[in-house]
Amino acid sequence: MPIPLPNLDDTTYAQLLEMALRRIPVHAPEWTNHNQSDPGITLVQLLAYFTEMLLFQTNEITDRDRQAFARLLGAEDVKAGKPDEVLRQAILRRRDEQRAVSPFDFERHAMEADPQVARARCLPRRNVEEANQAARRADRPGHVSVLVVEHQGAETSQILPRVRAFLEARRLLTVRVHVAPARFVRMRVRFRLYLTGGTPSEEAHSQASGALQQFLDPLAGGHRRNGWPFGRSIYVSELYQILARLPAVDHVTPQMETGTTVRVDEIETPGDASRAARNQEGELTALTLSDEELPSLTSADVGLEVVAK
Repeated sequence: MPIPLPNLDDTTYAQLLEMALRRIPVHAPEWTNHNQSDPGITLVQLLAYFTEMLLFQTNEITDRDRQAFARLLGAEDVKAGKPDEVLRQAILRRRDEQRAVSPFDFERHAMEADPQVARARCLPRRNVEEANQAARRADRPGHVSVLVVEHQGAETSQILPRVRAFLEARRLLTVRVHVAPARFVRMRVRFRLYLTGGTPSEEAHSQASGALQQFLDPLAGGHRRNGWPFGRSIYVSELYQILARLPAVDHVTPQMETGTTVRVDEIETPGDASRAARNQEGELTALTLSDEELPSLTSADVGLEVVAK
């Protein structure tokens, strides 16, 4: 809703004339003839008329005023078009958020920096370019890190400089910006699938492998299908649900070590057992990720034992 324009001066011609006539005895007491036929009164009426015209112009915004307003709003060539349109475009440009202040601002600008950027994640008070994990997780006042996930086939080495330059031009003066690719954690999954009757084993294996990869996909995974959330743990129970919902699967169980009754962890990260979260019985419940990490699961890392009826 537009703001109503104020009336800067609503004094009328009659009011101006009356005020002028009241001042005559003060400044010219010898002037006693105030009739309409007096030449001095005619002159006062003429001045009141022109004064009213000037007051009317006070309430009007001229093209020159609009050009001046547009120039104050940052328009470079105020005479390039109609003053109303030039001013309108200047106002619209000022509405665009040019500065990166909040984490959402940094993520939005990172997406705008290059069309090959598929996702961006901002971590305030962090420097993810540090060499070791402890330093990357340390609190760094004045630092902002932006993690980038590119579309498949894009060159990360070309995208990162563009994003960094784009954010540098929009950051606050005291902020240091760090841009880095998201860290992917390779994992393996193992399950035993018991199939419904008449389902080919190869087809069931392909469906199950694809469902797990889709669920953990960094761009289209997660429950909302908009990419696996950064740093979100991967719960074993969720993977059981994904597999159990497949039409070809009757039920799912963990795998066992060969020749024993010892169950195998459903998820593992090669060479890093510290991510495993377990219950009191020692059973794996989840695999933890830090807030700069995403899961990586390829078909080669999906180990499924298929038991057909």
